Amino acid sequence: MVTSLASRRPTSSKPPDQEGAPTSQHRSRRLPSRRKLLIIAVILGATLVALGWLFYFSSWTQLRKVTVAGNDRVTTDKILAAANLSMGSQLVAVDMDSAQSRLADISALGSVVISRQWPHTVSITVSERQRTAVAKDGDRFAILDASGFSFLYRKNQPANLPFVEAPAGPNLTAIMQVLAGLPPELAKQVKLATAVTVSEVVLSLRDGTTVLWGDVNDPGLKASVATVLIKKTKHNWIDVRTALMPSSAMQSPVPAPPPPKPSPSLTPSPGVSAGPTGAGSTGPVVPSGVAGESGAVPG
Repeated sequence: MVTSLASRRPTSSKPPDQEGAPTSQHRSRRLPSRRKLLIIAVILGATLVALGWLFYFSSWTQLRKVTVAGNDRVTTDKILAAANLSMGSQLVAVDMDSAQSRLADISALGSVVISRQWPHTVSITVSERQRTAVAKDGDRFAILDASGFSFLYRKNQPANLPFVEAPAGPNLTAIMQVLAGLPPELAKQVKLATAVTVSEVVLSLRDGTTVLWGDVNDPGLKASVATVLIKKTKHNWIDVRTALMPSSAMQSPVPAPPPPKPSPSLTPSPGVSAGPTGAGSTGPVVPSGVAGESGAVPG
């Protein structure tokens, strides 16, 4: 008798569509109950309500203090008055953009940063424009910052600032860039700064010395060379347009010679030297470690 293999296969007691399907007990383990979801929703809602009350209604987050930092000539009272912040208002509701815009109207301030410091403080940090030079503006004098921006006006000319003679534009920009880069010791000696072109900046010192500065390149080297020449030669005319080949004379040649071109054969100078190479003049005089080449300058 032949027995069919199919008859030996075990049969399932579950309907085919239910085989492998999770039971209701398994589903209850995987999915949170409605009660749990409701509890979570209530907690989240209560948290949002509490935060809303804290930031918009609580006295703990009201504006109680305003700090000011970075100011020197501009008084704290003037900054606070311009900011015009309402003490006791909710910190989150303080209009920071409007306050910063009002502070920007103080021309002596170069930059303003205003921020909230929780829970009840506003911080104002400013930087003031630096007084770099003075220029004539009609019947008054305008004080300029390093960029040439006029931010203060005086009836009388300030005695401690260099006077600039140049219309607004590239020449004035070149002058201000030169003045802003001078070391303090040299900057306080400048009485007048002029420029026919951007590459012909001339500084007139308070002792009568004229310094042909040239363009804005190599400011540090030019300042070092000019300082040495001023101290060592006592000459009234100094040319540092080509810093590696400076020259000086008792008086300015007329017309002034063009700036010398550096020679590729320059050799290091062992130190400061000054010797006559023409009538009342010296050739290149440079600090130790700076190359120089001798040559005469018309006296």
